Order: sequence, then structure tokens, then C-alpha cells
Amino acid sequence: MITSRNPNGYGSVHKIGGNKKRRNPWRAVVPDGWKIDDATGEAKLQRRTIGYYPDKKTAMIALAEYNQNPAALGTANLTFKDIFELWKADHYKNISASSAAGWDNAFKNSVPLHNIKMKDIRTKDLNDCMNGLTVGGGRQRIIKSFWLQLFKYAIEHDIVQKNYAQFVVEKDKVPETTRKPFTDEEVALLWEKVDAVPGADAALIMIYTGMRPSELLQIKAADVDLDTRLMVGGIKTKAGKNRYIPICGKILPLVRRRLADGCETLMSYDGKPMSYARFKYNAWNKMVATLSFKHSPHECRHTGVTIMRRMGIDKDMVKLIVGHSSGDVTDRYTHTKPEQLVTEIDKLDGYPERKEK
Repeated sequence: MITSRNPNGYGSVHKIGGNKKRRNPWRAVVPDGWKIDDATGEAKLQRRTIGYYPDKKTAMIALAEYNQNPAALGTANLTFKDIFELWKADHYKNISASSAAGWDNAFKNSVPLHNIKMKDIRTKDLNDCMNGLTVGGGRQRIIKSFWLQLFKYAIEHDIVQKNYAQFVVEKDKVPETTRKPFTDEEVALLWEKVDAVPGADAALIMIYTGMRPSELLQIKAADVDLDTRLMVGGIKTKAGKNRYIPICGKILPLVRRRLADGCETLMSYDGKPMSYARFKYNAWNKMVATLSFKHSPHECRHTGVTIMRRMGIDKDMVKLIVGHSSGDVTDRYTHTKPEQLVTEIDKLDGYPERKEK
């Protein structure tokens, strides 16, 4: 039986492997020059994807059309969603599962853009999408970063000429007033169930330190000193990074128990560092469902700041503890000793007060 092959330089189509059900599993690629391997000195042919298609026949037709008019690149009708799939196929090879989950979530937050041709998307479309979201400043920055990367990919492949994502203006953060702190009764219930409900200890540690969820997950075991009751960690602002985080006596047993896992980070899952996705979906969501709470992880930090002020900790000391930047607070408290932070945080040992039955 005689079979025919595509001529050299024509390109090829192939079906993408894996168990995932793909809407367009057939990929058409064309040669895209040669690259010299610095280590071996060998030349390796580079390939460029021109699109993904539902079946082999459609992919072959697209490849033929490309060869008739290479200048068109077969990309004129590629939508935002198509570009995401192309970018994802290359980008997800070398990132962690938690990073992939973050980009997938950013894509889900971009629904109004999904079916618009990439070449037709302008700054207004992006800003309209951003303004329609109800997420905080951190999530907005991730979404903008996601758009920047997709446009960069599209520019590199001559699909668009300009990165309109660079002009996106993040809208005002979701107001603090929309965050709902835990009630005293809810905090008491966390203590009551801390040994029975996974994730309850993480909520309490965040409440009694004012840490962000991402900060808690990044605390290294080596940066926790049980003797001095201090941790070193923190992210985001200059005031927040690498700060001393005091451990009040009440949560010391919880921190000690976490360290007993022997993981390189304070928070772990099966002996490995816990990703945010794992924390959110395998710990937090199950915990709030079990206890019938309606709270986000960040509301632990909001609760912590609230109770620190209630229990008599000076507001500027609170800012040092939780890593808030404000005016000259850092300058005025430069000489504050770490042990003074521990003394202040121990004011939380009496919270919540035991109520007589």
C-alpha cells in the first residue's frame, strides 16, 4: 500500500495525547527555523502551532490554507480562548499544579473575552472585564498579569501588534467593609473543633497572627523559633516582607504540632509544602462546610486585626505585627524589639473569653 507524506517544510498535524477530553484535540504545526543547542552544538528544528481543530480533516485543511498563504498565519480568527489554549500547551509544561490552577482561575474570570478575536481586543474590552469583577486587588493583579502574558504570546507569534493589557487599570480594591470578621462564637467553635476538623488550626493561626493565607503557606519551618515564639515571613509590601511575626501562647501548641510533621514549611500536606489550591479546596472549603461558616481565608486576617485592637494592642504595633505600611510607623518603631511584639500579642491569650453557662 502506497502512502503519501507531506513535502519537506510543509508542516504536519497530530493528535494531542493525554486523558483530558479536548474540544479541539488535533494540532497543526509548521516549521519555524532551526535552533542550535548550546550544549551539543546540534541544530534542532523549531515548530510553530497554527491552530487546534476538532478532527484531522479540519486540521489538514487549515495546514493547506496556511501553505497557500503563509503570511496570513492562519491566525486571523483566533479568539482569546484559542490563544489561551495555545499558550497553555507550551506554558503549563514547566509550572506547578498550583500555578496552573491560578492561571485557570484567571481564565475563568475572563469570560467576557473568551469568544472575541484576539486581534480585535482593545484596552476598553479588558477594562470592562476588570470592572465587572468582584475580586480584590491581589486577584486583579494576577488577572492583569495573565492578560499581559497572553498578549505577549500573541505578539511573539505575529497575531497582534500591541499589548493592550499594559494599559489596563486595576479598579479599586473590594472595600474592607465587604469583609466579614469571624464572630466570637465562631472563633470559640474553631477552638472546640480544632482537633477534629482539619483546617481549623490554620484558621486560628491566621486569626491570632493576622497573617495572609499566602504568608502562612510560605512560612518555612526553619524560620519558626518556638523558644522565642517568633516567626520570620511575610510578603507584598516593604513593611510586610521578612517581618517578625509573634506567636501568642494560645496558638503555640498548634504551631508546634504543625512543625512535628517534619516538612520544610510550616503548613504541609502528605509531608510536602501545601499549595494554595490544596489549602483552599482540600482544607478550607471542607472546614467551612463542616462548621457551616461563610468566610473566605482572608477574613482571618481581618478578624485578627479587629481583635488585636479590641484586646488593647496599640494600633501602630498592630501594623508592625501584620505588616501594614502606613506613613512613618516603621520609622518610629524601628527600635522595637521582637520580644516586645510577643508581649503585645500575648494580650490575645484571653480571647475569646469563656462565657458562663
